[in-house]
Amino acid sequence: MTAPTQDALDGPPCVDAFACEAPAVARALAVDPACGLTEDEVVRRRARVGDNTVPTEPPRSLVRSVVAELRETMILVLLAAAVLTAVSGDCTDCVVILLVIAVNTTVGVVQERRAVGAVRARPWRPQRSPPSSWSS
Repeated sequence: MTAPTQDALDGPPCVDAFACEAPAVARALAVDPACGLTEDEVVRRRARVGDNTVPTEPPRSLVRSVVAELRETMILVLLAAAVLTAVSGDCTDCVVILLVIAVNTTVGVVQERRAVGAVRARPWRPQRSPPSSWSS
């Protein structure tokens, strides 16, 4: 395949590349899937469009995670039930409801933290060779 033209690298060649057939994406990017890019072309494209990395957001603070859990609809219903049981003088039910809220919030925050940690622990790396579906 010939070297890519300047126009081929200006802007996104295929905005919905995931929805296109692999050969069409390869043509749009001016690359031969069987050979890949030369080292010089990799350097040129990297200088022009940046590294092939997935953008990341900073993790939420612990307080924001807890607040996000407490804003769930079911938790708001349980908080309302806790207030109503406290107002009616049924302290035992109120304590049980608040305990359920505390356990649910703790589990939700711990799961969120573990998921974020797992994603950060395994850095995303682009494939070294094209997928076998590109050879068709």
